[in-house]
Amino acid sequence: MGNEEKPSPESKESKETTKGPDWFLQLLVQITNGIEAHLPLTLNVGGLLISGELVSGHVYFNGFADELKNAMKGVSESAAGAVDDFRKLGEIYKLELSEPEKEIKRPSPLFIHLRNTRMFHPGGQPIPSNRGVWWRGRLESVDGFILGSLSVD
Repeated sequence: MGNEEKPSPESKESKETTKGPDWFLQLLVQITNGIEAHLPLTLNVGGLLISGELVSGHVYFNGFADELKNAMKGVSESAAGAVDDFRKLGEIYKLELSEPEKEIKRPSPLFIHLRNTRMFHPGGQPIPSNRGVWWRGRLESVDGFILGSLSVD
């Protein structure tokens, strides 16, 4: 009973670290990728506030493909057909079940995807000013975040 070794604080792995992406934000992205939900989120990235809705990578690539298709109206069919290749990129975010355990296998996300996104810089108007856009960024570049999105008003 008295010989049990207690783990020291140094031996315990802590999720709190200054290296790599924030584990909590990474978890929110992983959950969003799994259930294809959306969540209003504002990120602090390099002094800019980036505000929009957190979406799965699958939703992002579908939306990006739609946006690209609209931008390419009047272009040749072969070029427009290539747009669907962008849509296929989002399939890596769908759930994959391993055999025989049937547990979900998904690596920790490295990127975050937002829709209806606007960037805000100190003392300036939101960019773009006319509408929200699709945005993709590295999780490790995010300095902080808040739940909720900023209003343009």
